[in-house]
Amino acid sequence: MASYREVIKRSEFIGYAKAVFTEQEVHEFLQQVKLEHPKATHWVWAYKIEEIMFSSDAGEPSGSAGLPVLNAIRSSGLDYVMVVVVRYFGGVLLGIKGLIDAYNSVARKTLEVANKGKVVRQRYVTMELSYEVYGKLYEDLARLVSEPDIRFQEQVIMCGWVDMARKEELEHLVAQRGMSLQWGQDERTMVA
Repeated sequence: MASYREVIKRSEFIGYAKAVFTEQEVHEFLQQVKLEHPKATHWVWAYKIEEIMFSSDAGEPSGSAGLPVLNAIRSSGLDYVMVVVVRYFGGVLLGIKGLIDAYNSVARKTLEVANKGKVVRQRYVTMELSYEVYGKLYEDLARLVSEPDIRFQEQVIMCGWVDMARKEELEHLVAQRGMSLQWGQDERTMVA
């Protein structure tokens, strides 16, 4: 999670950015920020997950807060991201233009300081292979399969997560060695 703080005309703005992949994660992140800042005046937020985009003014005048945060996300070119901007009112009214500028600026700067990673889609796989093939391919499998669960039975059963971008590479390896491979229904998206 990245953060950025700025004081604008005595109001304190604190931006937080985090990778999100589900609406459940959006809800959890917002609640986390609210728990950290229970006395804040506003918790303005926006997120983008592929084509799904949403923003909330959180009590600020309509269009003055959430949309500027969402626009900062859009202009950053990032995806799977949520930004929450916390405001502690400092007693000076900023006006609509001032709010738009403040929320957009803080969101933009928060995204600028955030660590960026590559979004990867993974799918769960189960493979069955002989001990001989497992021994020969151990390094290749270790490179292709993350969080492996290996069971040594009559055959070696190996389960784990595979980046969908490397699916064909694994399938080619399996076809060459006569291994059994079964793709599961479980998929996940994450930042690598």
